Amino acid sequence: MKPLIPIVSMLAVFSCAPTLSAENANKRHLSIFCPVYAEGLKSVFVKTGEDSYRSIALSTANVIDAGEVFVEAGSISLHGPAVGGKPHPDVATADAAATRHPLLVLIPARNHGELAYESKLVEGDLGSFPLGSYQLVNLAPHAVRVTSGKKVIEIEANAETLFKPSVPAGEVMTVTVDHQTGGDWKLVSSAQWASRADRRTLVCFLLDPVSKRMVIKSVPLRGNTAE
Repeated sequence: MKPLIPIVSMLAVFSCAPTLSAENANKRHLSIFCPVYAEGLKSVFVKTGEDSYRSIALSTANVIDAGEVFVEAGSISLHGPAVGGKPHPDVATADAAATRHPLLVLIPARNHGELAYESKLVEGDLGSFPLGSYQLVNLAPHAVRVTSGKKVIEIEANAETLFKPSVPAGEVMTVTVDHQTGGDWKLVSSAQWASRADRRTLVCFLLDPVSKRMVIKSVPLRGNTAE
């Protein structure tokens, strides 16, 4: 009977392997940027397991590292506080099935639906968002145009595109941003952007929910956010 002992042990190890692999596959490292807070929600909860949650303080000035979060049916959800013994309600959700390093951008919901935040998921992987580049994310309900020298980029509503400076690292470039209103383009900003080989920059275009004016929020990604 002794020879059966190692065989049984091996079977026990192999039977556990699929469960562990499935659990790991259901987690993703998440980063969050919130250029404007939804009313009463400056912090959210992320799901870290089947029944476990962690509180995350949002920031309008920095990209927040939310750590490993649970992915269910290909989606990542953010949650509000549990009240009166009820489950944590969803406040934002995004399809993360095809994203290796999800970077979730949040803005207050404009339609006053069930979710407090609208979300835009950006690929934060260094292969898709390399050092020295700008990720331009249009969160406005209309098109945005970005012009730098002879380069002109039009970004449709709820879309994003990668912008690589055409000037050497260490130099600056004049970048003009317009937004479409009716059939015309209206100036939002004309400013100097730096070309930096040691960082990546997330740039968000959105309508301020209070003033209803177009604003630009930019933030550098530092450290190992998507490495």
